[in-house]
Amino acid sequence: MGTRTRRGPLRSLMGSLALPAGLLMGVLPLQVALANAMPQEVSRIAVPILAPEPPPDRTDDFDCLRERRSIRILVPYSRTFFHIDQGRQKGVSHEVGLAFERWLNQRYPRQAGKRRWHVMFIPVSREQLLPSLVRGVGDIAAGGLVEGEAARFGGQVVTAPGAFRADPVLVTGPAGESIGSLDDLSGKEVAVPALGNDFWELLALSRTFIERGMAPIRVVPLAEGTEPEELLALVDAGVHAAAVVDRRVAQAWQPTLGRIAIQRPVELDWGGHYAWAVRQNNPELHAVLAEFLAEQDRGSRLGRDLRNGSRDPGRFLGEPASAEELRRFRQLNQAFIASAGRYDLDPLMLMAQAFHESRFNQRARSSQGAVGVMQVLPSTAADPNVGVAGVRNSAERNVEAASKYLRFLADTYLDDPALDPDDRLFMLLAAYNAGPGNLQKARRMARESGLDPDRWFGHVEAVVARELGREPIDYVSNVYKYYIAYKFARDREQAQAEGLLGRLEGI
Repeated sequence: MGTRTRRGPLRSLMGSLALPAGLLMGVLPLQVALANAMPQEVSRIAVPILAPEPPPDRTDDFDCLRERRSIRILVPYSRTFFHIDQGRQKGVSHEVGLAFERWLNQRYPRQAGKRRWHVMFIPVSREQLLPSLVRGVGDIAAGGLVEGEAARFGGQVVTAPGAFRADPVLVTGPAGESIGSLDDLSGKEVAVPALGNDFWELLALSRTFIERGMAPIRVVPLAEGTEPEELLALVDAGVHAAAVVDRRVAQAWQPTLGRIAIQRPVELDWGGHYAWAVRQNNPELHAVLAEFLAEQDRGSRLGRDLRNGSRDPGRFLGEPASAEELRRFRQLNQAFIASAGRYDLDPLMLMAQAFHESRFNQRARSSQGAVGVMQVLPSTAADPNVGVAGVRNSAERNVEAASKYLRFLADTYLDDPALDPDDRLFMLLAAYNAGPGNLQKARRMARESGLDPDRWFGHVEAVVARELGREPIDYVSNVYKYYIAYKFARDREQAQAEGLLGRLEGI
């Protein structure tokens, strides 16, 4: 960390608020909690510190991405490929994406004044994965794509094969029956998402049955965005007799869904390499991605484990939380919601800070003396401008002190109408990490150097990197990427919840 002012930063982190089930805990409590937590201790009308907007749609190739040192990976929001559980990002795509981030930082290391590479995950529905890529919402699409699927988009996207192949298997549940051979599928019901690789292959197999005078397979097309674990849950519940999913996914979920059976005698000979997709007009990015994935295939431990199945496939799903962990997490959610409402902060941004700082661990202690979930310095908490006691032992008081200090920084040092909301937030995070005096000095030096003191990226950021080092820059970038993942996951889960409510109302 760079040189600090005497007061020192209140190193904040953001817990998780009560939102959707996987990300936080429930949808409606957020609005209720915010309504009941209006500012009571702020002496004047505070300017809300809103989270920045998601990155704009862009279709840049690798040269521009290298300048920004940020890559957006579109992922399906799925318990298998990418999800958020108690504020922690998990899933196969998340783990491979982090490996890509490490690889980029080794292969294309930062230079003076440059930030580290950051991979940002943007969850979308599966049917929007490739359309969103074409539109420029992200730079790469990952998560259960098979090479041949790109062909449906008329050459607009190209794929880079991954380290292992899709290995489709037939899975049956209590409504199905044991299948001893491929021919036994004649006349049987099999559910698969519409328009995917398994859907077309099943139709082709069914045609061969008809040509041989056999009954066709009764293919049940589900919504294109149906995730494999959702399909397995339907089979486990007896809604569908059988389904086709990837072997690794079925193995990962079999211990949880105890009534599904993998029909190993049935050999489905299609598949293809799992792949990541990029836009066709981004050949440089495609070459970089292909190089990374080829290295995963040749030599990386992650690639070998994914390819040969030696790594426990269930590990990507994460261990289920204990009842006590869930209780603490719900309690922390409420603390963030209340403090965000009281001090006009964005609770998701607080959550991103908290994850970066302590992984939501109230027992965390730093070598500089910061404590708790938000890594608050006790001296900062005791300052008259904050005045919150109990930050060492109480997560709620720790969050309260961090939020109140953020509000103080915003009102004292960033109450500037020339700052747009995004830049105000980025500079607030920088002040929180490096100290407000250092931020003021950096803005002044930016002005003297002909840079814009009211813009963070590429302007004040460059001065901070030169004068204070990389930590404040990486701090802002990391918190921002966590925030983006939380925001898109929240939006996706809320859309799923609203869709479920709509279906229930129609019953």
